[in-house]
Amino acid sequence: MGCLPVILTDFKSNDTSAYDENGCVKEFNDVITFHNDYLQRKIIMLQQENSLATIVYSDYFNGFKWLLSNAHQLGFDATSALEGCCGNDGPSRIDSSTDGCGGSNVPVCSNPDQYINWDGVHFTQKAHSVLASWVVAGLIPKLNCAAEAKYY
Repeated sequence: MGCLPVILTDFKSNDTSAYDENGCVKEFNDVITFHNDYLQRKIIMLQQENSLATIVYSDYFNGFKWLLSNAHQLGFDATSALEGCCGNDGPSRIDSSTDGCGGSNVPVCSNPDQYINWDGVHFTQKAHSVLASWVVAGLIPKLNCAAEAKYY
């Protein structure tokens, strides 16, 4: 995704038009959007062919964008939303020429719960938890489960 610190570091540009409203690399996000749109069209076709099945689509990409857009309200440090918690002084705290997280002399932020990203690629535990809650909240209504349903 174009918002990951490792992508922002490796594909850094001085052209401000290369970034979206969240500061993410547009070209990467455009490819993801194209893929997700295509996938959703195919899911609709699959649902039509299998009318008795309930097929749901979970949009992790837009969940990540929602996480970035609401970082402050969700308890994250909005100024470091596109940085890794673990890393060095490189752009977005990522420098691929040095040891990664877990390597000797690689610093870790003092409060990981304020960061969305752990190491430039993976989310922190808090970000995973918030995103999982967002995904589940969007999926449950689509499953059409009766409130009184019993599971054995």
